[in-house]
Amino acid sequence: MWSQTIRIWLKATLFYFVNLIYFLPVFPLVYVPFLGNLLLSVMIRQKIQNNDVRPFKAVGECWQYMKTFIILIFSFLLFPVITSPIPVLGEYMEVSYTRYAAMLSNVMVFENIRDKAKCKARCQALVYGKGVAIRTIYTFPALIVLAFLVAYIFYVGLFSPNHPVLLLFIPFLLYIPLSNAVNTFLYLELAEELDREQS
Repeated sequence: MWSQTIRIWLKATLFYFVNLIYFLPVFPLVYVPFLGNLLLSVMIRQKIQNNDVRPFKAVGECWQYMKTFIILIFSFLLFPVITSPIPVLGEYMEVSYTRYAAMLSNVMVFENIRDKAKCKARCQALVYGKGVAIRTIYTFPALIVLAFLVAYIFYVGLFSPNHPVLLLFIPFLLYIPLSNAVNTFLYLELAEELDREQS
């Protein structure tokens, strides 16, 4: 059960650190909302298909998808915002639609689907009823953050009470692009599973 989640995170981490040199020229862009998701998806696709990463070409390619991507991402995230005041339904919708949104950039980049209805249907088909998506996108990252915070608190308490709080945020700077890479590797596994089930 957890082995698939851990394998996805390890693959994404390995990819991220092995190819970090390629990310450096466009590193600030991975923190731009929406563009960061697309950028990592395009760069991972470049590596898989051509065994080469061209960061500036990836940025140019992202702009082709941007309009449709932004419209769809807002359509995925609008419904959870509207239902958020309703206790159980709001939380359920947030988890469901966030998983769909996590697949969006990958469906557009890897499958070249730009039609809004087809794109939305494919995202929903990929994660519907898949526990690995919840574990990979929500549970495992929460455990990583919790473990880091506990380790940080023990370190500061035992060794360095005057430790600067700003150092606490350095791992979180790595977490954002790494989580985008995790979404892409999760997509690759889910797409392969779904294609096997349908054939």
